[in-house]
Amino acid sequence: MPLRRTQNLYRGVNAHLHSRLQNTPDGWQEFHAQHIVDIARAIYPLLPPGYAVFTERSFQIRAIHPDTGEEIRPRRKIRPDVGITSRESSSTDLSPNIYGVTAPTLTLPASAAIDDEEIYLTAAVIRKIENDEIGTPVTWVELLSPTNKPGGTGFTQYTEKRLRSFQTGITLIEIDYLHQSRPVIHSVPSYPDGELDSHPYSIVVTTPLPTLAEGKMLVYGFDVDGAMPIAPVPLLESESITLDFGAVYRQTYEGTNAFNLRVDYEKLPDRFESYSPADQEHIRQVMERAKSSPI
Repeated sequence: MPLRRTQNLYRGVNAHLHSRLQNTPDGWQEFHAQHIVDIARAIYPLLPPGYAVFTERSFQIRAIHPDTGEEIRPRRKIRPDVGITSRESSSTDLSPNIYGVTAPTLTLPASAAIDDEEIYLTAAVIRKIENDEIGTPVTWVELLSPTNKPGGTGFTQYTEKRLRSFQTGITLIEIDYLHQSRPVIHSVPSYPDGELDSHPYSIVVTTPLPTLAEGKMLVYGFDVDGAMPIAPVPLLESESITLDFGAVYRQTYEGTNAFNLRVDYEKLPDRFESYSPADQEHIRQVMERAKSSPI
């Protein structure tokens, strides 16, 4: 029988959940969508006057074609030609002349009710408010997806967009909960390659001001069952706020039962061998804790 708990029993990122999400087709999208919204909601009350936070289209794309390199978009449905629709007379026909109901202005197949617009990944974006107008981006928060990390089909496109953001002076915060793939930044030690001082998870804050050469990149690495960082979120000039990333993560994990239903503490996580020996031991300790923790 599965061993599940409503609370996240890890002190930080839930290794059971994220192993499952990384190894399930499209498993990442739901967590990504909910976590970005929770990040934006956590940032909002912390902002000083003159700033606003939005969820906007991410730098990241969901997938690209392996041959052409173009972004894959869902095939749009063929829209019916309403000029050739007809209404057959029948005993159930709700004719306006007989029943006094309003005639529809358009008749389409029920399948047309399904929105065929592309669903994009999202990011949390802090913008400056100037003269009651929404200004330019100040800080951009990305939750990295498997597609856009090294080896993913969108990696090249993502790195090009992040470089353009640095050139325009935008602070970029990259949240990486994906231990199975190498970091986006080459200078950050790679966990899947077993490099010295590497960590399975990281939050990287890059402020390219006053110039990219003079700016700083702060790397917050943390391990399985380790505390998540409380880190600065830079704004303009010397302004910043401080965000408890662990509190936001718990909000996402425990805010619905969508994620704890994917976690069974009776079983080892998917691809358990992808964790370091030390983190494997941390996982086993969490599994033992689960046996005595309340439901």
